[in-house]
Amino acid sequence: ATVTLTGGPEYFFLTVTPNGNGDVSVNLPADSATDAAGNGNEAFTGSFTVSFDDEAPTVSVSDAPCSGNGPFDLTFSFSEDVTGLTAEDFNVTNATVTVSGGPQDYTVTVTPDGNGDGSVDFPADSATDAAGNGNEAFAAAISVEFDTTAPAVSVSEEPGSVNS
Repeated sequence: ATVTLTGGPEYFFLTVTPNGNGDVSVNLPADSATDAAGNGNEAFTGSFTVSFDDEAPTVSVSDAPCSGNGPFDLTFSFSEDVTGLTAEDFNVTNATVTVSGGPQDYTVTVTPDGNGDGSVDFPADSATDAAGNGNEAFAAAISVEFDTTAPAVSVSEEPGSVNS
């Protein structure tokens, strides 16, 4: 971490800038500073540690079918626990979604609205980790061809008679 000290001569302000994720601890040992008479400070016995996290959670998604005729599930797995994920966070075309699970793995059930192309897109900052970092966007929209129409059967002509 980088430390900047300002103020003085009686009160000082310490600015600590972490240089990576993880715990940052601050301690002040005895005799680190002296007064005008040359007396060293007492040790700061109340040292503290703060966790620093500035990394956005990443997300991976289970394979989607290329086509479908009914609801299917996708698993969204985050690199760490997240909160705040709802169905409204997804950009959906020709389908609806519901969300369950968490806090690291979520099941997203996709239900087609009708025939044709459907897509599910997951934008950045839809869910957050404990430090308030929003997730990274999923790389590409998930596209599925929906076919909910059963094939029709027709008979072209009824035979008049049949010999066996």
